[in-house]
Amino acid sequence: TFANVEKAWAYKQDQLPSTHPIAADASDIDTVEQNFDGITYAKGASTLKQLAAYVGQDAFLAGARMHFARHRFGNATFADLLNALSEASGRDLSGWADQWLTTTGITTLAPDFRQSAGKYTSFAVIQEGAEPGAGELRDHRIAVGIYNLRGTGSDAVLERTKRVEIDVRGARTEVPELVDTPVGDVVLVNDDDLTYSMIRLDEGSLATVIDNIGAFTDSMARTLCWSATWQMVRAGQMRARDFANLVLRGIPGEDKLSVLERVIAQAVSAVNVYADPQWAESTGRDLLAQGLLDYAKKETDADRALVFVNALTTVGSSNSDVVDALRAIYTGDADKAGFPAVTVDTDMQWRALKPLVSAGLEGEEAIAKLEKTDNSALGAQAAIACRASVPTLANKSRVWAEATVSGNDAPSNLVIRHLLAGFNAPGSGEVLAQALDDDSRATINAEQSATSLSEHFFAVANSWWKQFSSETAQTLLEGFYPTWEISDDAIAAAQRLLDSDETASPVKRIISEQQFLVKLALRAREFDAK
Repeated sequence: TFANVEKAWAYKQDQLPSTHPIAADASDIDTVEQNFDGITYAKGASTLKQLAAYVGQDAFLAGARMHFARHRFGNATFADLLNALSEASGRDLSGWADQWLTTTGITTLAPDFRQSAGKYTSFAVIQEGAEPGAGELRDHRIAVGIYNLRGTGSDAVLERTKRVEIDVRGARTEVPELVDTPVGDVVLVNDDDLTYSMIRLDEGSLATVIDNIGAFTDSMARTLCWSATWQMVRAGQMRARDFANLVLRGIPGEDKLSVLERVIAQAVSAVNVYADPQWAESTGRDLLAQGLLDYAKKETDADRALVFVNALTTVGSSNSDVVDALRAIYTGDADKAGFPAVTVDTDMQWRALKPLVSAGLEGEEAIAKLEKTDNSALGAQAAIACRASVPTLANKSRVWAEATVSGNDAPSNLVIRHLLAGFNAPGSGEVLAQALDDDSRATINAEQSATSLSEHFFAVANSWWKQFSSETAQTLLEGFYPTWEISDDAIAAAQRLLDSDETASPVKRIISEQQFLVKLALRAREFDAK
């Protein structure tokens, strides 16, 4: 869970233009608030894990006990902790803190080997400098794992046959322990997830993983491969459609629920965000949805079935079998939907209704009907999201206007989040990209010159930071950012706001982050279409 969920948060945050060192001075309260993020938390925790690996687990615990004893009932510095760990382990940590705590970005580790007669004749680990940042290289304590494939088909297993622990320093580290070792089918240069770094799979390993990711007997190795392939999609190095197919093939062998949930969510993002839009519309969404539907119908474990069904509601597919299944869930008839392990409750009914509303297949009558059977607070919130999902420009403009009311009539942050959830429901992009008519322009109080919601967003973004609390403004700026427009024109519009002297620093941070995500999506879509 830590490797696939928490570190994914850290990797995503650390690639943004707003990345910052773990240890950083904050010049104002806005910076303090915004730095409670994946760098401070998830990268910080990952770095502590690497420190424990670097000095050794036993030495780490001994040094920690020494540190606590020395400074009992007193103050201590981070240097005091490092001194205690150095004393306990015998390792020099004088430069460790500078490498890990005062730099930004993520290094990349990759294998570089030669082979002959089925054995490695040379083996090294290549390190690429941290990005974004100054390209620093870091010292790592890592494990290199060699995995071999046994058997075929459903009987195939991927087992580790060799593991060595080494220190990585500089751009190239030789690994003589692996010379004369039989060549493996998969090489993992951060086996057991000891360090914080991207890993790159060699061509042979990637091919094996694509066909056999579910065959890993070690769940951590499998998780590292899920992570590596997902990062390749975001970097424009692996087609999004191939990742979606990889997930559909591999999830039967994934036995960790938190990982299962995350990789399916990534597959949904791969199709909806990173895949070529024409393929996603004609093939991708239906392919993924049908696969999830089939798994949900065959699954006998209630928790796993719930993961499949919940994900099914987020794809935005028009597949008739999927639509029929969602309607059956909405009406509370799991048997008709064909899900033997699923118990339908009101939460699931709301989840199923939302994509039906977003697709224009259900509307106010269905929402009101379900509301009558669920008078809970959660039901009221779900109804807000469902109504915000109605796919008309007039409704989307209403949602925009309602969420941006200030003063005594302003909605709560909770209501705003549910309005945004419906506003950005799967399949809403086509509606949101429509040209504003006079009525919609009047509803959101846009200038007559504003031709689209996207253009209006960039015109009012600065005013929101002055008008609302920092938390509400951030929610609005992130939630209404025009992610439905993945284009060079959208990137240029964001850049004009970033270049303006009138744009507040916190707004620039949020806009630059969202602009970066649009750039990633555009690059990934171009790669997927090749």
